[in-house]
Amino acid sequence: MVTSLVYDNKHYEDIVGFHYLLFYLLGPALTIVKAVPLTADNYSIAWNALKSRYDNKRLLVTAHIEKLFTFAPLTKESPTSLSLFVNTFRENVSAVQALRVRAWLVLYYSTLVHSLLIP
Repeated sequence: MVTSLVYDNKHYEDIVGFHYLLFYLLGPALTIVKAVPLTADNYSIAWNALKSRYDNKRLLVTAHIEKLFTFAPLTKESPTSLSLFVNTFRENVSAVQALRVRAWLVLYYSTLVHSLLIP
């Protein structure tokens, strides 16, 4: 979303885009860019630092699959619990599909690692 709203928007000068990044980012993402001096020339440096950290399909797929494996087992039968499970499942499966990766291979390796690490 930040890509389409800020980075790809040619109506903003680089310094304005950098200000938007600093304003809207939180947590670890903000930590990555706030150490970079706020100049128009450094906007691309900050942007590339974010891309190298967060634009990694393998890590994104792994995070989504991990959410599926770590979903708490349903302790009681209720429409709310079932709805939460179905929504979590659909969100993460859709996210993996949107990344257009061979999810079955990632799922296989994730299952293998999960079975070895979780008693």
